[in-house]
Amino acid sequence: QTECIPCPANSYHPAPPAPGPDDFMSVTRIGATECIPCPDHSGTNGQTGQAEVSACKCDKGYYTDNKCRDLTENDKSCNATPANTYSGHYYNCADSCPKNSGTNGQTG
Repeated sequence: QTECIPCPANSYHPAPPAPGPDDFMSVTRIGATECIPCPDHSGTNGQTGQAEVSACKCDKGYYTDNKCRDLTENDKSCNATPANTYSGHYYNCADSCPKNSGTNGQTG
């Protein structure tokens, strides 16, 4: 018998393509590895049962791009923030440091 349990934090499981008993529930089947880990430098902030890669947010010091977009199946990259910018934990944007402050040339 197959038992469905929510995917653990920092992973996701896309919904099945056809209607079925698991629709709208991210699951893993015991004995199988169907949950997909979040991309490098990202996580779900402790949330379990996520159904899309967009639930994975970049870690502190990383961002997706200047448009603050969500991660997608086509682009799963979290990049180190450039010098004189910062990013909070589980936040996809890189913001400029406030006036009269910086990162001393450090990235990420």
